Amino acid sequence: AAKEIGKVGLVLSKAESQGISMTAQKYIIAGCWIAFWGFLFVSMVAYAATVPDTLGVGLLTLEASFGVVRLSFLLVTVFGALLIVTLFDLWRPDGFIEAWMEFSETPCLSAKKALYIELMLQLACYLAMFVDEVKWEMLLVVICAYYVDAKVKNFMVMYVVLTTASILFDLITLNFMPQDWQVYTPGQAFTHGLFMVVLILKFLILGTIYLYEKENDGESSGWKQMAPDPEKGEEDEIAE
Repeated sequence: AAKEIGKVGLVLSKAESQGISMTAQKYIIAGCWIAFWGFLFVSMVAYAATVPDTLGVGLLTLEASFGVVRLSFLLVTVFGALLIVTLFDLWRPDGFIEAWMEFSETPCLSAKKALYIELMLQLACYLAMFVDEVKWEMLLVVICAYYVDAKVKNFMVMYVVLTTASILFDLITLNFMPQDWQVYTPGQAFTHGLFMVVLILKFLILGTIYLYEKENDGESSGWKQMAPDPEKGEEDEIAE
């Protein structure tokens, strides 16, 4: 695919004419990306190890400048993995293409379209919050996205339960936060603003899931159940 880009295609073709096979070029590209990833990780570890515990007044913490590097490391990890698996045909993007087609074909004024948009916005907020701290709650977005795409109700129940629990913890955190935003550093003010957006989106997503379920009433044939139905003669497929 890179050959379709003018200047990149010229470089690759020239390297191939010099006796460097396409397989070798793939290994070189993957090796350079892995080296970049490794240097970035080592630099983060080295910096974190050399930061003193205190300067005499309170403990030192890593602020937003380090958080930007942490976010960069996450992006390098994700896109590097996608690059490598694509170069060596270890993974086919058919599922993502199908999901994008389904998103494009979904009517704009529908609960399903609203769910997709809310989940993408929430995922973007979680990624931006990496500037302050790692938010593993972003995995809930993956659970909900799989529920919407595959129509597996068990994942919907899992998402609702875990999100409800996270909302309760968020309310505790919200009441603990200082009300005076002047005491926040710029990085903290940025991520705390995103925290409020994510909390609002959680309520919106739960409400949209309810509307989405109402839209699918009467379409039981489209839903997949993870457990066997004895009334239909289905048996548990787990090996004994």
